[in-house]
Amino acid sequence: MASGTTARTTGRRRELEILSSAFANARAGAATLVRVRGAAGTGKTTVLDAFAEQVEDRATVLRGTCRRPGRANAERAVEELLPGGASGDGTPVALVSRRLGRWLAEVTATRPAVLLLDDFHCCDEASLRVLAHQLHRAAELPVLLVVAQRPADLPVWPPLALPPGDVATIDLAGFGEAAVEEVVTELWPIRPEPGFAADLTELTGGNPSLLGQVCRTLRAEGFEPDHRGAARARLLAPGAHARLVERILAGRPAYVGRVAEAAAVLDRTDVELVALLSGVPEPLVGDAVRVLAAEHVLGPAGHGFTSAEARAGVLAGLSERRLTASRLTAARLLNDRGRPAEDVGTHLLGRRRLPEQWMRDVLAEAARVAERAGRHTDAARFLGVLVADRPEDVPTRIEFARVVGVRDPLAAYATLAGTSVLAGDTRSRARISLQLAKAALTAREPGEATRLLTTALAELDAEPPGTADDGRGLRTELEATLLVVAFEQPGTLGLLDGRLAGMSGLGGQTPAETSVLALASVAHMLAGTDRETAVSCARRALDRPEPAVLWSGSLAAYVLYLADEVDEATGALDDVVPDAPRDEAGWAAITALTAQSWLMCGAGDLARALSDATAAVRLADGDGRPELAGAPLVSQAQILLRQGDVGGAEHALARAEREGPDTAVLRLPHLLLARARLCELGDDAETALGHLLRCGRLLREEDVRNPVFAPWWLDAARVLVRLGRRAEAIELVDQGEDLARSWGTASARGLALLGRGLTADGGTAVDRLAAAAEVLAGTPASWYRTEAEILLGQALLDAGDHPGARKHFRAAVDLSVRAGFWGRADRARAGVTASGGRNYAVTGNVTDVLTVGERRVGDLAATGATNREIADRLLLALRTVEIHLTSVYRKLGVNGRAHLQESFSRGLLAPEPALAGPELS
Repeated sequence: MASGTTARTTGRRRELEILSSAFANARAGAATLVRVRGAAGTGKTTVLDAFAEQVEDRATVLRGTCRRPGRANAERAVEELLPGGASGDGTPVALVSRRLGRWLAEVTATRPAVLLLDDFHCCDEASLRVLAHQLHRAAELPVLLVVAQRPADLPVWPPLALPPGDVATIDLAGFGEAAVEEVVTELWPIRPEPGFAADLTELTGGNPSLLGQVCRTLRAEGFEPDHRGAARARLLAPGAHARLVERILAGRPAYVGRVAEAAAVLDRTDVELVALLSGVPEPLVGDAVRVLAAEHVLGPAGHGFTSAEARAGVLAGLSERRLTASRLTAARLLNDRGRPAEDVGTHLLGRRRLPEQWMRDVLAEAARVAERAGRHTDAARFLGVLVADRPEDVPTRIEFARVVGVRDPLAAYATLAGTSVLAGDTRSRARISLQLAKAALTAREPGEATRLLTTALAELDAEPPGTADDGRGLRTELEATLLVVAFEQPGTLGLLDGRLAGMSGLGGQTPAETSVLALASVAHMLAGTDRETAVSCARRALDRPEPAVLWSGSLAAYVLYLADEVDEATGALDDVVPDAPRDEAGWAAITALTAQSWLMCGAGDLARALSDATAAVRLADGDGRPELAGAPLVSQAQILLRQGDVGGAEHALARAEREGPDTAVLRLPHLLLARARLCELGDDAETALGHLLRCGRLLREEDVRNPVFAPWWLDAARVLVRLGRRAEAIELVDQGEDLARSWGTASARGLALLGRGLTADGGTAVDRLAAAAEVLAGTPASWYRTEAEILLGQALLDAGDHPGARKHFRAAVDLSVRAGFWGRADRARAGVTASGGRNYAVTGNVTDVLTVGERRVGDLAATGATNREIADRLLLALRTVEIHLTSVYRKLGVNGRAHLQESFSRGLLAPEPALAGPELS
């Protein structure tokens, strides 16, 4: 624990050094004046105390404090500096001045005199004249006068004859983070956690008084300088600010307090509005704002409060009744002047009754604006006031439930439960059912959601055509939600049979239709029998003049990828979410990022895939919805497995399974495939086979026949061959071939050929694997193409064709390094060695696939050099440059110089971060 003197000097050493220099100047025989200025709580008195301790053994020190006129103990300030203090007998000013002069002459004959006068902003006019006169007379005496005052109150000094070098001003600012950390270190015997000092600096603005109050309370309550202490400090800060504001306003004219209160209620310092709300004339409002800015209650030039805690401190001085009345007046003023609805509505929050219609209109508009801006919590707060005012207003309750359900489905469900009896028509009941179903779905009650949706749709279907103009739009929203439920609830895909054709014919003119089309494309994709319709629905979901709906656009792009329209799919992702929705929250953003990670993983861009999956997990965690992290965690596991990070994949899968059982048809198959891959890598083929066969049963039960969505049959065939059960493997490949024929894409045909190759042997295996590698070369299925190249290389090696084996092993190495399949890269490199070839070093950079010459040529081309410039710089023939560049384009998977420059804008020799796994917590 530091001594009292050390504690007082913390953060003020520079200021004390200035005072010491002034004392040296006075000691040399030149009267010196120092003004110490600072807002309330900045430690002016503490600086005077510390300085007095430093010089008391070298000078005669006299202290005095000015009293604000009108106080019971108010005296002339200068009398407090005289030995014996003020007489209180009304001594004439002239006599007081002579006494002070004689005393200064006597004292300075033997040692310097130091006069310290605190709260100088309260100094009386007579004392000002006396001090000015005596300081002028003592110009060549060793006298130092130090006055401490607030910056907003500058007494007008009579003219002084002191030279500029004998007058100094010290402005006390708040502590910076380093000084705050020093204070904390002196108060606690342990080192503060990182960030603790920064939190206190932000909460207190570095104000020493506030800092001291908060820290002393934390210590008294037994808190340490850690995250728990910081959390407690956030609760203590408003009260400390309120006490400081009370000190600042004490003794000020009443209008300063009224202006501070009005500015705090309005949360702005618009002079006209503050004047109207406070009842203070505009010129005085300007004066009050300058005072509050000088005291650091308001920011520089009076622009807003210095912190939320400072504003809260002002509001804390208002009674609840007075605050409610002020907020209502503020709302009227803002509304009369046409201010934005959100600004007006903020002042109506918390009201129990809304007696005037304009209040409801403003809150409804504020909710619409907030929702359009993605601020669902704000929208729910505005709507909540409307619901509290008129609980029987069913449409408003429905709107409130819809908005609040984005983050709190249980609250949405509770809001609408039992509301159907208040609805007088089918459409109102259907809207209630729609919001109840969404809430039930988010709360993992898909069975209840199914019941609500099917009932509502049946009632709408029973109505005569043209009953209401908005019937189609409402039905579309119900159908979109039913599609989501069908993918979540096992055994409900059959509910779509009678409706899917109608859904697939929509034009995609509204967000609801876009969602239906995207989900319909997923349904057709899962069915695996009508690729054209699936692609058509996906394209219409994306073909909108404005950006597509976030999650539906990502799902539609994923369907296009599975239909081998990979360029269109990746282009659609850039149009839908060019910057990725990492700052949004909720199910939609998480679904979008997960779909993107599936697509990019399949396309071989593992870096982007892992980034998207990790962002989705963090969104789920940050939104307080860890159950939504399951799907992106499974995607993480699949990506990490392809990178060869078995430990990271195991960690991700373990957490995904901890979040609870997930039986959704879009997610469970991927989890089973990942779990099977883990077991296979761990030499537990039987358990791996069990996971794969379970995946197959699930997909058959849901009538999912797409061969590339979750190719369990191919993985199971590979495991069966490994177990020596070739006949069973061939049966599965027969099934997969039938599915591939129905879906009709090159990727599907390539997987079927790969299955035929891995279940064959000898020359037959070579022919089928060669056909598989050739077909897959033109598809996005880079993972399975790599497997085909490795198996083909091994088959050729077994047949004694070492040159042929090397060719395909090298192709597998290039593919694996380019995509980041590091485990397969090692396996393929081993094949190159076994077939008599030489390997290049693998460092985790995609340019590992290039030779030294190719890398040098490619680097210059990527940074903008022409072929002739490259040839001249490297002393190569132009033809050699062209050959190297052709090889660079092929190995890196780029389609020309422009694509190379776009992908490697810093050049091929610039350091590139190796692919790394996410933080898994």
